[in-house]
Amino acid sequence: MIVEEDNSNEEFNRLAFHVLKDHQTIHLDIRSEVMSMMIAAERLNSEVNLYKVTRKSCVIMFFTLIEFDLYFLGKISRINRNTKVENFGEDSREVFKNFFRAKGKQKIIDEYFDKECDFLNRLKIARDRFTCPRELKDLKLSENFNEKLRMHFFRYCTLFEGLMNEFYKNHDYNL
Repeated sequence: MIVEEDNSNEEFNRLAFHVLKDHQTIHLDIRSEVMSMMIAAERLNSEVNLYKVTRKSCVIMFFTLIEFDLYFLGKISRINRNTKVENFGEDSREVFKNFFRAKGKQKIIDEYFDKECDFLNRLKIARDRFTCPRELKDLKLSENFNEKLRMHFFRYCTLFEGLMNEFYKNHDYNL
């Protein structure tokens, strides 16, 4: 479903709620899994192999959460998604801005993506390398990247859930 530019805000909301009807439950389930894996990874720090596997799973699931959110926002967005690695952050920004354009949230979205675009691109690269390694070094995750993963995860969740709560504020839905 695509919302045309000349449609009313009411029609946009109606279509959005139809498309997003299952989104909230699935988003919260994936988010909970990522948080559990991050906690498990911290506890497994002394078990080197389990720690590595759990951290890689955190990267993959965090990226899955973002892709999932973009998929649902994109179902009613007029933006044609670009899957090139170097453009992932900017592509995500455009999907968010387009979906939330009627709510006047462009400034908040721009502030987030100005800070996070580079990390989102690196997250996509890491996920791609873990899921389809070409050489041994593709299976390694730097400690620097590891340390920042949790911080970036919470920043993303704060942005997304804040935007969705605002979107649903006059309805029975709330993240």
